[in-house]
Amino acid sequence: MRGRNLILATVASAALLAMPAVAQETVAEPVDVFAIPAQVREPTEAEFADVGRLVTEAETARGEERFDDAEAAAQQLVALASATYGPGHPVTASSRNILGQIAFMRGDLTTAESIFSEGLEIRRAALGPTHPDVAESLNNLSSVLSWQGRYDEAPAPLMQALDIWRATLGPQSPEVVEGLRNLGRAWIDLARYDDAMAAYEEALAIQTAIDAPATDRASTLRGIGDVAMMTGDYVVADARLTDSLRVLEAAGFEGLGLGLTLTSLGSLRDRQGRADEAVLLHGRATDVFAAILGPEHPFVAAGLENTSGAFAEMGRFDRSVDLQQRALQIRSTAQGSSHPDTSVSRRSLAATLLMAGRPAEALPIAELALADLNASHPDGLESARAELVAARAEFATFPDDPARALPRARRAQERLEPLLGADHPETLEARALVAEVMAASGQTQAAVELRVAVASDGVRRLGPAHPRALAHTQAAVGALEGLGRPAAALDLLRPVLDPERANDRGARAARRGVWRSAVRLLWTLSDPGA
Repeated sequence: MRGRNLILATVASAALLAMPAVAQETVAEPVDVFAIPAQVREPTEAEFADVGRLVTEAETARGEERFDDAEAAAQQLVALASATYGPGHPVTASSRNILGQIAFMRGDLTTAESIFSEGLEIRRAALGPTHPDVAESLNNLSSVLSWQGRYDEAPAPLMQALDIWRATLGPQSPEVVEGLRNLGRAWIDLARYDDAMAAYEEALAIQTAIDAPATDRASTLRGIGDVAMMTGDYVVADARLTDSLRVLEAAGFEGLGLGLTLTSLGSLRDRQGRADEAVLLHGRATDVFAAILGPEHPFVAAGLENTSGAFAEMGRFDRSVDLQQRALQIRSTAQGSSHPDTSVSRRSLAATLLMAGRPAEALPIAELALADLNASHPDGLESARAELVAARAEFATFPDDPARALPRARRAQERLEPLLGADHPETLEARALVAEVMAASGQTQAAVELRVAVASDGVRRLGPAHPRALAHTQAAVGALEGLGRPAAALDLLRPVLDPERANDRGARAARRGVWRSAVRLLWTLSDPGA
């Protein structure tokens, strides 16, 4: 699975909150767009009233995620603004901006980028480079860049937007909060987790200072939970994501924010080995996205991918493959066959086929995903993850030639370590694969040493009850037994032999295997002839 897939990209807010009355720095009053002379003719009083009415209707419908109603009102608004203020006027650009945001939410990135780019030029020319509306266009363009997979380009316009908003609207404005949250998501896409956490925590501090509504803080809590999850701090992630969901449910909120929080919490449950809960959470999230955005939207694809992953963890591979194939179809149609998100979906399908015991089908799919991701983001996290899936597929497809997969497995480890750290759960998987391939290639001693190191790091990082930590421990124990070192194997087992954890959810089967190994080792060590 993927980071960005598990954790859906933050969407630009549809409606900004009103600024609470708090003490702020004195800031310059921005130019009023209606003070710019009309290019065609001055609207009549009735037309000016219609502009105000249509703006309210379009913004309200967009904020409530009624996109058909929002688009209808915005189209009328654009027609009226073009006929009076003119097509190159900032009022018309602001009117079209609503259409751009609707196109963005519906996954029509080409239309959205065109509208936002044109609006940026109009606003800069008419209002100057430091107007809040210019910052809005920069923010919107950053979101498009992110969704186009151009992650390296996304932070720069966001940071420009933040500078403008701080200078013109004040450092505690809702726009600054929104910009910080979007910047946090942009840093997550680049695996810059310290920067992402700093952005989210700054946003939360502002919201606390201005006593922002709880439902708005829920989005920031979700961002903090996402970063904590990506760095393996599941305690913090659980607390923040649970708080976010509780706030939204208590308020009866049923918008996209609910779907995003359900997605994040489902991803966390997956990583905690609680796949049965993850299936339900991801299923709810997918229903939310489909109800608001339609069944062919990339958000729905992401929900299907996440549900697929949870089913795979439960061993329901046929269901998992079906959902993953449907998700890939949606992404290919909506985003294009070579878009990074489509390539990541293709990689996820390969990983699912591997889990289903179909490596020969998985290998060409994984290699295509790897080639596309290496072309678009050669140093990125997603291409490193694709390297790992391709290595697994190659190893499983050619079991009689294990050395064939070793260079690719090592390359995956070498790419993941600097991005995530040596003891990150994903890096541990790469190191474990290297050990497995080495053992199959006859490098027994080195493989055992690596497996023991992975097991120790896994228990320390994930905890002694986590299914993956238990699996790494079991692999190392088996390797030590194979070398005739039962005492060393039993020592490795001791940290996970906690009777109080015997009924931990998601780890029962693995824990039973651990106890069976312990009994076998004790029996071996009690035999004088051993």
